[in-house]
Amino acid sequence: MKTKIVLIMYLLYFGSTGSSAQNAEPFFTEGSGTNTEVLRETLREARNLARGRRHVEPAALSSDDIDSLILQQLYYSLQTDPDAFQASTGFSDAEVDKLVASLEDFTDVVLQHQKFALDDMCQVWNSSSLNIETKIDKTLAAFDTSQSNRSPIISQVMRELLTEIESNVGAEQFSKFSEILKVSHRDLTGQSVYTFAQNARIMGDAEATLKYHCKEGASPHI
Repeated sequence: MKTKIVLIMYLLYFGSTGSSAQNAEPFFTEGSGTNTEVLRETLREARNLARGRRHVEPAALSSDDIDSLILQQLYYSLQTDPDAFQASTGFSDAEVDKLVASLEDFTDVVLQHQKFALDDMCQVWNSSSLNIETKIDKTLAAFDTSQSNRSPIISQVMRELLTEIESNVGAEQFSKFSEILKVSHRDLTGQSVYTFAQNARIMGDAEATLKYHCKEGASPHI
């Protein structure tokens, strides 16, 4: 089930926090376009988890990270409140249905690649006989490397998604859709977040965190 923890996973692990379809806050408000405060608040929540802990500077979100977050949040929002989006873009019911299906496929790809990164991380953790500090360093580095190696794939899938959306709607609708993404992107530019490795350390017990995610014989926890 895709819940708010998924988007926190992205923020803390550089892959999502979103909302479930049942609890998603509206991403679009009729007459005012996007509600990027939903994502901005999630980013603040992620950073606040580290308040009072050891000082680590959060990493800046890349351009593709921002676009991916916006598209995922749009997916959750459209499941509960498509009317405001339709009023802003002129998408028909059928076009919204196609958009939701495309966004669902994209979100599933992101989640699958997060799982791959967790698998790579846990393989290192469960097979290592190094001392605990070195083991932690190697394991967290494996996650970051896996995520970094797969980022170009997510970016390519995202570009293909936008091309698909453009082919499914008229020029005017796509222009309005693109403008919404552009404004949302601008609003979130400069935001930052702790990576999974940073978060595991500033929360004070990286070993416990990794043991939780990498229980031997069990699938890594998302």
